Amino acid sequence: MGTRLLGPRRWVADYRAAGASAAAADVATGLGVGLVFWPLALGNAAIARVPPSVAVGTAVLPAVVYAVLGSLPLLALQSGSTVALCLGELTAQADALGMTPMEVASLTSLFVGLFHLVLGALDLAFVAELFSQPLLRGRTVIAAVMVLSGSFRTLLGIKLDGPSSIPLIEMGATAKALPTADRATSLMSTALIALLLGLRFVGRCAARARADTSGESPTSHDGGGITPTLYGQESSNGCTTVDAGAPARRVALRRRCRSRCCTLLLLAARALAAAASVIVLVAGPLFSRMAGDPHLRLIARVDVPSFRPHLEVPGLERIRTLVPAAALIAFLSLGSHLTVADRIRRPGDYVNHRQELVALGTGSIVSALVGGMPVMPNLAVCQSLRHCTSGLASLGNAAGHLIAFYIAATCPPVQQVPACAIATIITMEFLPLLLEVPKDVRHLFKQMKLSSDGHWTWRTLLSSDLAIYVAAIVSPLLLGIIWGSFAAIGLELLFAMSRFAGPGYTHLGRVAGTFDTYDELGVLGSAAEELEGLNIVRFSGPRWFGNCVSTTRVAREKRRAAGKVCACIVVDMSMVSFLDETALHHYKREWSQHLGYRIVVTSCCARVRRQLEQAGIPGLLGQPPDTFINLHNAVRFAEAHVAEARSPVASSPGAASPGEEREEEMQIRARRPSKTSAVAGRNDECDGLSPLSLLPPPVLPPPSVVE
Repeated sequence: MGTRLLGPRRWVADYRAAGASAAAADVATGLGVGLVFWPLALGNAAIARVPPSVAVGTAVLPAVVYAVLGSLPLLALQSGSTVALCLGELTAQADALGMTPMEVASLTSLFVGLFHLVLGALDLAFVAELFSQPLLRGRTVIAAVMVLSGSFRTLLGIKLDGPSSIPLIEMGATAKALPTADRATSLMSTALIALLLGLRFVGRCAARARADTSGESPTSHDGGGITPTLYGQESSNGCTTVDAGAPARRVALRRRCRSRCCTLLLLAARALAAAASVIVLVAGPLFSRMAGDPHLRLIARVDVPSFRPHLEVPGLERIRTLVPAAALIAFLSLGSHLTVADRIRRPGDYVNHRQELVALGTGSIVSALVGGMPVMPNLAVCQSLRHCTSGLASLGNAAGHLIAFYIAATCPPVQQVPACAIATIITMEFLPLLLEVPKDVRHLFKQMKLSSDGHWTWRTLLSSDLAIYVAAIVSPLLLGIIWGSFAAIGLELLFAMSRFAGPGYTHLGRVAGTFDTYDELGVLGSAAEELEGLNIVRFSGPRWFGNCVSTTRVAREKRRAAGKVCACIVVDMSMVSFLDETALHHYKREWSQHLGYRIVVTSCCARVRRQLEQAGIPGLLGQPPDTFINLHNAVRFAEAHVAEARSPVASSPGAASPGEEREEEMQIRARRPSKTSAVAGRNDECDGLSPLSLLPPPVLPPPSVVE
């Protein structure tokens, strides 16, 4: 079976290989997952401040669209917390725009779908790579914080007079309003949380008991060291006693019944734990009637799914307001989509990024047409479907959501669901995400210390992943989820650029006891020793306008402060992949001046050599061609220059001046045929090898004046 079959063609191939029973099992599993997870769709609708009917259009038809157009058969599209939070800020402005929250959600979904289709047409899925892992983790944490903040107010029955668009101010107002918490709502929330925790505890105990049972031997259920045999029981001392009143078949039947009863109890406990959210949703109206509080806040009525078009032609003012937020939602949902796709992808699955963008964009447009929100995959739902065979499971999940919404719309008790029941489900889903924050901070801090060799500064902190993680959390708190996310992305790019800006270089030395092995100086575990009279400097990364000038300035200042006499500097460009125009102009200007020491450039890749040749730098340096490629050859050339600079002949009164010697040397080289291009061309395929056999013995140039 080809792994690049998409949509129904992939399903037919999968189920033809697995059989009809696998198709039936997938449909049953999908229905169960949809029935279990539909309360999360209601929760995301509550976060987005839209009616529950919006969640119907988001969870059903887009999943069918992706099942036909997508490249992963077990990925299910529906609503997500990130999209819901951004949409919640937009629906708060619905009155100012003259629109209903449903119209805001539909129009935003349309723009998001169009953005995805454009990205798919241009094959620009790589833009999601701008979101680093620290940014994604920080975004997840801040989403959890903001969701829990709103749920906390709902659990306690706190009402704010004027909700602010700045989450930090809203949290402060919530803290001030704690004395006004509603007692009945708080007690009901406590009872629902206890019920949900109890059901999940039962599920964990059942899973643990099932794991323990599966690891035991078949005879482990009979205690006391007694093992049943064909004719009776065998005691612990090995003797067999015949029990005429209990035949072997009766004993085996009793054991089989006991085992099946235990299995059924374990399955029932696990089913209760899996349906814990649904049970809490059903128990909410019962607790509400027991409380008898007429002021208890209830969720909006769940209408019967109709899928009627709700989209209208927008005006220019609405487009100008919603398009920037829609662009952000499009990029965030794309990043989440590709992350989930990578986590649930099976070994035989092929992810076509362009196909994913088309399916994601079409799903959002279809959701907009039926009054839904922008779509994105839900990781928990996709992981629950991961062990199915193919795409019928995702269709079953959509059918399960549809059935659950229809039952909720036609069942009167469900129409009286208190808002604190939805808040309870959301709280227990997002609270575990905050427990990962200390571990993430410790890990990122260790990585920062490791990258800075234990001596970190403020610049090291700002250029680390920890700074990106903190910016992703703090920016939305201060600016709101939409503009805060824009700020976090901008700061991420700025911090990433700062890693390559400013001085970036290390000093190398020869490893003691070796002839041609070099390593960094002053690094833990390095046995390198500094060479006398010369410095080996390795540039860290490409040379561009952000680091070439500062590297030269800082290196010279440190060398003068140390008071070291240096006759030659070997510039190792093994980590330099390119030089921009500013860097080429800077090095050509600096290296053409009288510096008092000689510059030898080495370990250049083919691209850098071509750039240097086009800029005319090799003619200024006057070094043998092989030294541009091999570090050891360059060091040998530099050592010979240092030795000649220290010889008595170099310091005699009759010796020519450095300028005259350089001019004479350049004239000799101009008359001699150049072999630089030929050698460079022959060594393009073997960079790093010593090409001394291709060249005549180098003529050492006269020394320059030593500082």
